[in-house]
Amino acid sequence: MLDHLDTVMPFAKTLNFQGHQPVVKGVRQTYHCGVKLSQKAMNVLEKQCQRLPGLEKWLVESSPQPHENG
Repeated sequence: MLDHLDTVMPFAKTLNFQGHQPVVKGVRQTYHCGVKLSQKAMNVLEKQCQRLPGLEKWLVESSPQPHENG
């Protein structure tokens, strides 16, 4: 079960997607519940996402550069 940072970090460092490994960092900051992005900030992030039609809420590909169709 991936419920502790000591378990998640080594696992995450073994991930690979199309020959690229992710940059893995632990975040120990506590985030407040109920905080939402402004619509303007969300629009900026949405330009970096590509969603699979029919599974928009569950399957999101995010890239550091905006997609051309976004």
